[in-house]
Amino acid sequence: MSSEDDPTEQNQGGRSGQGGQTGGQPGQAGGQTGGQPGQAGGQTGGQPGQAQPGRGRPQQVQTGPSATDVLSRPDGQSVIKYVVGIFAVVGVGIGLTGVLADSLLGGGGTGAASFISFGITLMAFGVAIFGGSILAAVIGLQDFLQIGEVDNQTYVLAFASNAAGFIVMGIIVALFISILGGSGGGAGGGGGLGDYIVGSIVMAIPAGLVGAGVTWLRDWQPGIAKN
Repeated sequence: MSSEDDPTEQNQGGRSGQGGQTGGQPGQAGGQTGGQPGQAGGQTGGQPGQAQPGRGRPQQVQTGPSATDVLSRPDGQSVIKYVVGIFAVVGVGIGLTGVLADSLLGGGGTGAASFISFGITLMAFGVAIFGGSILAAVIGLQDFLQIGEVDNQTYVLAFASNAAGFIVMGIIVALFISILGGSGGGAGGGGGLGDYIVGSIVMAIPAGLVGAGVTWLRDWQPGIAKN
């Protein structure tokens, strides 16, 4: 009997073929299952890498020069010393004038002479107070203040130099007034010196503002102030 006619062999061959197909399915499933973790792992590993380019460094903001930088520069300090020197010379002049006027017109401790000495003392300090603002206005028009990199530096320099100069002038005048008081004039005792110095420090603010304001006006109308 031939193999074609044997139904038993045909059934066995068919089963073997089906077994081959069944054996192939795990391979396909295993391949698919093995591929999925690879894809998931690739996606998971890629996410942190994509997030890194978004983290940028903070940008540094560049700012211009500060208005007070001119006070620490050598040329700015030279201007302050020069202005303070001008106020000091004027203060010495006011003080000496008060002392000489008191010795010539006053010179006594009672009666009319005492009243004259008291008037000279008030006049000397009054000239220093009101004359300081006038002097600050004159200084505010000068070219040596125009050394700032920006306008604000020029105004700060004008304010600081005139205010410092006014304080020095007030202290000098107060010292001369104390001499008048010690010689029998109407300036009072030693406690008056501290009051005059404190007053000079407080009243230096208007003098500084006058200097800065005149400097601002000079810059606002440069054609009028400059030749």
